Amino acid sequence: MMTRSARPVVDRAELGFVEAAQAAFSFLVEDRGFRLVRLEPPTFLRYESDTIFVNIYHGRQSYELNVEIGRIADPMGRSYRLPEVLGALFGWDDRRRTYFQASSSPVVRRCIETIADLVTRHYQQVLMGDREALDRIAAHTAEKAHMLEKEAVQRRVRGAAEKAWRAKNYAKVRELYESIRDDLSLVERKRLEYAEKHDRG
Repeated sequence: MMTRSARPVVDRAELGFVEAAQAAFSFLVEDRGFRLVRLEPPTFLRYESDTIFVNIYHGRQSYELNVEIGRIADPMGRSYRLPEVLGALFGWDDRRRTYFQASSSPVVRRCIETIADLVTRHYQQVLMGDREALDRIAAHTAEKAHMLEKEAVQRRVRGAAEKAWRAKNYAKVRELYESIRDDLSLVERKRLEYAEKHDRG
């Protein structure tokens, strides 16, 4: 009987994330007045200025590499990742430029250097704690979260409506489509009109 072989175990320390991150983000200390206040080998570093924190991490399960930034005094404890900052301030909407994943030492180093370069070139305002920039990021992130939640709800509604349509349960079709009326496609609007005519419930 064949058995599935286990995935090879990666020694996270050997990936050199902490060393690569400290080298790539040394500008925070040397040029920006930040201090390294927390170090959790082999996957996490935290820098702080008087007002701003910067977390740099290598996901323990996902192997995602990313950077988070936020206000130290934010009562809600919010932090914003690379895609959120670049999306809010520069309109970036291409995950291929802001999503990094690595499970080998050379790739970890290249990804961290790329992330540090993006921070160096695009984070001037937020590293200084510019309130307007941070407020824009907060608003953008909240709007995006709302849209994702709305899309998730609508996926469920559309799935249920499709089942009801196939079952010719027009009362249910009408009820479901009514709940997302403003976002219906042309086909869905026609189905709603048909359901309204044939709903005898």
